[in-house]
Amino acid sequence: MRPGRKLLHSAVLLSAVLLILVAGCSRDEFSVTKVSMIPMVVATHGDHVRSTLSEGFMLAISAGPLASEDQYQVSVKSPGGSYSWEFFAQPMDVGGALLLGKSDLLYPPDIPLESGNWRVEVFLSDGRRFEEALQFVRSEDLFAPVSMEIASMRPAEWATDGNGHQVLYGVDPDSGENWTYAFYDSAGILLHTLESPLMEISDGKFSDIGIQEKTASIIASRFDANLGLFYVVRTLFIT
Repeated sequence: MRPGRKLLHSAVLLSAVLLILVAGCSRDEFSVTKVSMIPMVVATHGDHVRSTLSEGFMLAISAGPLASEDQYQVSVKSPGGSYSWEFFAQPMDVGGALLLGKSDLLYPPDIPLESGNWRVEVFLSDGRRFEEALQFVRSEDLFAPVSMEIASMRPAEWATDGNGHQVLYGVDPDSGENWTYAFYDSAGILLHTLESPLMEISDGKFSDIGIQEKTASIIASRFDANLGLFYVVRTLFIT
């Protein structure tokens, strides 16, 4: 089974996490030096869709040498073989190193991530194939409370303040944690990003470029370095 839903563009979430993978790429012979799997819990809300809770992960691959203009085919298979993903990834420049990443690998709603050996393959245009095994152990003690916390968070919501200015109500008004908000149009093109810990978020660009009228989805995300996990709240606007 190959879930094909898009969640996030890699540039929004991957850049901060991929910095840990910068070291170690060989410049002489292609090799995969490190593969990391960063779990996430994702709540999805929308006016005309059922709210869901899903588990997924970001995949970060340190390999080289990579050509910045090329795309590389990547295959990912779960330990039991029930789920697999195949995609093309273009290298990202992170801290002066070219790395591969993908941030929208989601399980279906209410299905937990599998523990065990995940298989990651990178295919080159000359036919060579490089395979890495990645051990991942899902901890219920970690995922259960995080899932409950994310499920209780509100969707992002447009509003107007007392001065008639357009504002956005954030997804997490109580914790004081900083969240990144990414605004996408119906074609999946990134319109704008901002960071804020506030419940009522103001931004001049809301009015300048008509963000509200163009926005089809808002992805709010926060990485917890202590847990090694992404919190994600996705709000869909059906027009």
